[in-house]
Amino acid sequence: MSAQMVLAALFPPSEKLRWSDELLWLPIPVSYKSDAEEDDDMNYTLPNWTKQVYPEQTENAASYMYGYHNYELEVKKINSGYLLKKILDDGTSKIKNAESEKKLYLYSGHESTVGYMMDALGIAEQRVPPYGCALSFELWKLDNEYYIRLRYRNDPEATVPVDLKIPGCDVMCPHDTFTQLLSDVIPTIPITEACNASYE
Repeated sequence: MSAQMVLAALFPPSEKLRWSDELLWLPIPVSYKSDAEEDDDMNYTLPNWTKQVYPEQTENAASYMYGYHNYELEVKKINSGYLLKKILDDGTSKIKNAESEKKLYLYSGHESTVGYMMDALGIAEQRVPPYGCALSFELWKLDNEYYIRLRYRNDPEATVPVDLKIPGCDVMCPHDTFTQLLSDVIPTIPITEACNASYE
């Protein structure tokens, strides 16, 4: 829903395309398929050799990209750590100022943003995150304690996201525990410095 919400705000319908006086919204597609999937759906004949590798093996091999690109901790920090730090800092800010009117922070990215983040969190799937997926970090207050609930909508058609657990924690993970478990991924230097560093 995040990309749909952003697109609704960015592209309100012009007068000519307005279809409702009560809902100023223009449907813009978010999810699309690869050329091979479209060919398959339209009953185009795929070459015989594809049956041995498409779609399962191809999808599985592509999913390893995130772990491969995140092989080094410093690279993992650059790929996901700065966004994770921002998310956790926003949560800490809300905890310190519970009266704040802000209820939602929205970050939109590509499937690689989600894939790298899931790898950094230790919960990578054996598939490329589909277009239109969403990874949610929910901040909960239960019995005067703050928790992070991680949820993943891995199917654009799904109405209910799936609960996820990072290694070492439950679905409702205490905020401080969540932060501590991921402390090695959280960067401590500015991104410009990290990107220009020489790692040997």
